[in-house]
Amino acid sequence: MIDSQPSPHDGDNWPRAATRLTALAVAATIGAAMVVYVLTSAGGAVGTRLLVVLPIYFVAAFALGFMVFWGVFSAVAWYKERFADGVVGSREHAAAVLLTFVAVSLLQLSQGAALQSIEATRPAAVEGGVPAAQLRAAPPDERLVAAQGAALRPDAYAVLMRDPDLRVRLALAQRPDLPAELMEFLADDRAPQVRAVVAASPKTDDATLRRLAYDREEDVRLAVAGNATAAPGVLEILATSTAAVRAAVAANPRTGREVLLLLAGDEDAAVATAALRHLAGEGRRP
Repeated sequence: MIDSQPSPHDGDNWPRAATRLTALAVAATIGAAMVVYVLTSAGGAVGTRLLVVLPIYFVAAFALGFMVFWGVFSAVAWYKERFADGVVGSREHAAAVLLTFVAVSLLQLSQGAALQSIEATRPAAVEGGVPAAQLRAAPPDERLVAAQGAALRPDAYAVLMRDPDLRVRLALAQRPDLPAELMEFLADDRAPQVRAVVAASPKTDDATLRRLAYDREEDVRLAVAGNATAAPGVLEILATSTAAVRAAVAANPRTGREVLLLLAGDEDAAVATAALRHLAGEGRRP
């Protein structure tokens, strides 16, 4: 009888079920880290709006972590199979976990591109502006003054965007020199007053306006409907909203003709009148 000599690595070769559990654990950790990050960015206050979007952030981060882990793990397993002994054990799983966290962290850091763009476009503010450390230690009234018009460094914008004082965030959103890239961040503010300012701003892009068109607060949707730079497709979304919002859509110069014809037969007299006036004005244009 010939004794077979086992490989010294046989006991370390993990079964597929163990790999799946590792992938789930890594994905859950990344999802939880994203939730913590969002809560920190929101200043720690959990409102109804934030409770709605937190599961979305968790699921998105979970799915990202799961896919990245399997991609990295497959690459490690392929390397071991082709160039080594083919054993995928503890060391290989640990390497896959580490590389996954590194890759996801790099993706997270890339979200700071908006703040980096400020540094490129506003060198004077970066060199002589108020630093973040000074704002963190300042009382609310001083932070309010800074948000209203002081020259700010990029990291100071990040501090003010998640300031616990609504007045500060509102003043920041109303700054005429606020970089357009930051409007997207403020569109997720927990206060509807801030979201309404973003919705009314001509600097807000169409993608952000489209998102705000579904906002649960009427004042926010009303601000989108009155935004003269809103795309016709965004205004069409609001054509089935409340009467006040529909009236604003009917009066908006960018509302499409098909939507105006629909609103001209609206059951609300104010909406129908606004749409008919808009259509009559179009007819008088040369």
